[in-house]
Amino acid sequence: MISEQWGVSDGAHMPQRSPVEKSCLFGELSMAQMPDAPERFRRLFEAMEADGTHITTVIELGTAGGGLTSLLGVCMRRIGNSEVHTFDVQDAVPKPIVLAALGVHRHFGSVFETPMRQGIEWLIASSTGSVLLLCDNGDKPREFQMFAPYLREGDVIMAHDYMRDLDTFVMNFLGLRWNWMEIQERDIAATCVAHNLEPYHEDITTPMAWCCRRKESA
Repeated sequence: MISEQWGVSDGAHMPQRSPVEKSCLFGELSMAQMPDAPERFRRLFEAMEADGTHITTVIELGTAGGGLTSLLGVCMRRIGNSEVHTFDVQDAVPKPIVLAALGVHRHFGSVFETPMRQGIEWLIASSTGSVLLLCDNGDKPREFQMFAPYLREGDVIMAHDYMRDLDTFVMNFLGLRWNWMEIQERDIAATCVAHNLEPYHEDITTPMAWCCRRKESA
């Protein structure tokens, strides 16, 4: 029951619930995203280009089945002169040739350990354009807090399974659009203030359970 799991009471004001799928396909690969994610990511990349945020490096923390990685690869191929790096502790992609064909760079190991962490820091620092960093691994608050300090002005950071708060999750997502909340605003608020991370195109991203922040000048 919702009331037992989340500590809220059911009542007439609660929306009708139904099963929610945790994954869908993008091409031949699965991704733990909502079905409208491909269209929303396409809109996000178009919006970033339109306002002058030219992404040349995408860093994805959490490859999983590779569907979102493939989607990011397709988006970046349209932009050109760019690259996608994806990190995971294991290889769970059933058809890695799909990612290879898109020129995706795959890395294996924990992003919290020094070699991988330093590699990600280097990718951010050496990017010729803006960076898009996506936190979609096992500890999204920690990933967001760890790598946000290395972002440069104009870089963008996102985190999946994001809800502004528990009420938003229960009333607008649970049993309706998405049943998973692994990070909320209180987890990232202090980091955003400390590093000048402002909401960015969240009209596109929050309906698919992603927060999106861009680093602004001090």
